[in-house]
Formats: sequence, C-alpha cells, structure tokens
Amino acid sequence: GGVKPGEGAIVTRSHNESLHFVSLKDAQAAGKNYILQTNYDNWVKAPFFDDRRTPGQKCMEQVISEQKVDFGGVFQVLSAIPTRNRLTTYSTLMSVHDGRMEAYYQHCPEAHCAVWMSEATLV
Repeated sequence: GGVKPGEGAIVTRSHNESLHFVSLKDAQAAGKNYILQTNYDNWVKAPFFDDRRTPGQKCMEQVISEQKVDFGGVFQVLSAIPTRNRLTTYSTLMSVHDGRMEAYYQHCPEAHCAVWMSEATLV
C-alpha cells in the first residue's frame, strides 16, 4: 500500500519468499484503476467451480462507474454473491492513507448461496 497514487500492491508470499507481485501502477498502465485479490493466486486462471475474480472485477467496475470507491463501495464488492459464498469467512478493508483497517466476519446463509458457484449458475 501507499498514500500516493499508484502505490498499492498485492504481494503473494510463501513461508520463505515473495512469489508474485502486482502493483497498482502496472494495473493503471493497463487501464485499470484497481487491483483485486480473491481466494486464488492472481497470476493463474481461477477455477471454473469457484471463480470469484470475474464477478468481483465486474462488480468493482460498477462501483467505479458509480463513483462509490470508498469502504462502503468496496465492501459491496466483497459482499456480493458469488464473490461471497459459503466458503467465505471474513473480508478485510485497509487504507494506509487513513490508517484504517476493518475486518468483517462474513457468512452466506442465503439459500442460493452455494459452496461453489460459477457465473453460469447465476444466469
């Protein structure tokens, strides 16, 4: 993270080393104003049976288009089904600029909230 534009990053680590790095600056150069991390490594294709990334990206694009890029808007992304499914245990929002971190216990009791749900299931 950071307090200046483009300083955000996702760092994936093992116990001993950094495995992968994605920067917001690189995402912005590719035309995206955000980076999104779900349950699976972001450099490999999400599994067909639990793709939370694709719906999360679509939801994030909507939040950006509606200019709701704040904790409330991002929490909407994290709370939307299928990004939130029965395997979700918590969601965390962080802002280095504000020195703020919020973590929420998440569960999915709705009947249509499957353990694994592809986007095709929602159509």
